[in-house]
Amino acid sequence: WDGVGSNGGLPKPGQFMKVQIANHSTMRDLYIRNYPSHGINLAGVLNSTVHHITLNNSPGDAPNSISKGLSAAHNSDGFNVGNSVNLDIHDCKVWNQ
Repeated sequence: WDGVGSNGGLPKPGQFMKVQIANHSTMRDLYIRNYPSHGINLAGVLNSTVHHITLNNSPGDAPNSISKGLSAAHNSDGFNVGNSVNLDIHDCKVWNQ
């Protein structure tokens, strides 16, 4: 983390996980800590459920040696959802910046 997230700075990986074109699926019971710029990207998901997922980027709240006094993480989306139908996300926790 460099304090600017996906807005520039050092190169970073994109999303931690990408789920694309899932149908009648369930994603559950995951704990993910210190994910890169974005957590989980759900695209083209149909009739599916996501629950009991924790995305914890709370360590990024503190500055580090290259974030110039700012929170080290920035713009760290939890879930990005696109082109999905009947997707139920519930009982999830997201700590992001």
